[in-house]
Amino acid sequence: MLTAEKQKATYDDYALLPEGAKYQLIDGEIIEMPTPIVAHQNAVLNLAFEFEKLNREKKLGRVIIAPMDVFLDIHNTFQPDVMFISNERASIIGTDIVRGAPDLVVEVLSPSTAYYDLRKKMPIYFKYGVKECWIIDVSECAVERYALINGEPTRLSKSIGNERITTPVLPDLTLSAEEIFA
Repeated sequence: MLTAEKQKATYDDYALLPEGAKYQLIDGEIIEMPTPIVAHQNAVLNLAFEFEKLNREKKLGRVIIAPMDVFLDIHNTFQPDVMFISNERASIIGTDIVRGAPDLVVEVLSPSTAYYDLRKKMPIYFKYGVKECWIIDVSECAVERYALINGEPTRLSKSIGNERITTPVLPDLTLSAEEIFA
């Protein structure tokens, strides 16, 4: 018996969506993202503030927050909650889209997006050259740092409370998990 194979959506399909709509193109599937909760937005604001504070002092690159499309291939266009793009990779920043992998992406988990963030998006981020992916879990007030090691996304650290978070992607950054959730 013949069955019709579901055709994957492409960036051209995604680009036809209304401006400002909260969608992401994940492995050829257009996924609607729910409006984030207050704790989610608070974590995004606090983290972006800390990144930008350091960035203004050191002039390391650009900090960008969602919604901003990151085009990785014709079947994958994501909107990480926070991203950092170094000066060396600034050429990927367009006027309306980022075309290529940021150096660091941050995904703040929501119950409805955790599967996509952890299982679908993270491997694709690393496939295209993201150096680090941070997963922020507002329910646990935890920050997990991941990098690609031996071809696998690997957790480098998990920080809770006053445990310090550092990264070679943003030298001189030092903050605690509790500062993100304040």
